[in-house]
Amino acid sequence: MLVHSQSAALDHCSLINTCKPTTSVFKGIPMVNLRDPEAKTLIVKACEEYGFFKLVNHGVLMEFLECLNEYITVDIERK
Repeated sequence: MLVHSQSAALDHCSLINTCKPTTSVFKGIPMVNLRDPEAKTLIVKACEEYGFFKLVNHGVLMEFLECLNEYITVDIERK
């Protein structure tokens, strides 16, 4: 019987080996205001640092967002 440690099983994954430890504290989901002239830069930064962000002042009507939310919650068979 041969037993490998979990870390040995993940040694082939380059992302795990190249991740850097961080001392930063999570301060919340980054918020990007599309009216901000620096919005493009802030989106890139949020994606690089967190992988997601909250978008405000995007111009999408609330009614449309509510319809999308209703659609998402519908069973797959019904869609």
